[in-house]
Amino acid sequence: MPIKSKAQQGLMYATAAGAKTGVPQKVAKEYIAATPKKAYKALPAQASPVAKRQVALKRKPMGGY
Repeated sequence: MPIKSKAQQGLMYATAAGAKTGVPQKVAKEYIAATPKKAYKALPAQASPVAKRQVALKRKPMGGY
């Protein structure tokens, strides 16, 4: 899955470098490898509200209800 925003790019590179961010280092490296270097200039500063909503819908609900 490619990186979707500059904010996510910063998070993934920090995680890959060893910073503790809550994202597994293996996942960060997969995102970096899946994103072509030419695409970085065209990335928005933050993900669009639609993209954020799609991620929220994919999450599993927490709790045992």
